[in-house]
Amino acid sequence: MILSIALRRGYVVALRFTDYRDGHFYVVPQITAAIPHPKALKISAGSLLSGAIERAFKAPSSSPFIVSRVHKKNHATAKRDCPHQVLPEQLPRAFKKATAQSGVFAHLESDEVPTFHEIRALSADIYKNQFGRTPDELQALMAHSDIKTTEIYIEGHRLEYSDVAADM
Repeated sequence: MILSIALRRGYVVALRFTDYRDGHFYVVPQITAAIPHPKALKISAGSLLSGAIERAFKAPSSSPFIVSRVHKKNHATAKRDCPHQVLPEQLPRAFKKATAQSGVFAHLESDEVPTFHEIRALSADIYKNQFGRTPDELQALMAHSDIKTTEIYIEGHRLEYSDVAADM
């Protein structure tokens, strides 16, 4: 999901099933919500992610959130709308735990396993270099208020090789 939609962790954990309609996520980034004409995003989920969301929607859960957790105790607090809600600061830890349990990165040393933030940066790189997205499109997708922040994500992720002659 992170790789597909590239949203920051606060927006990922705030996504509700009601924000997903007709294969799209409808998001109003908080950084722009207070201005008179906020940027609203309609993010296409793609068939793989749409299938996963639809399966999650049909699963028995009392959580309105797409990203949720199973918890036995009622932990509704001022920070949580429901006990199953994942908080933004919990998402990177949960992501790390899930990647470890999946075994996808079992061949890597623990310090080489990509973090939530690194996957988000990879998403920006893929959208730019494989799908031709412009910095402005990426800025909107990543919900950055400043294009300079987006440029940090999309620069410097690929090695550039220099031609060097070694022909004595």
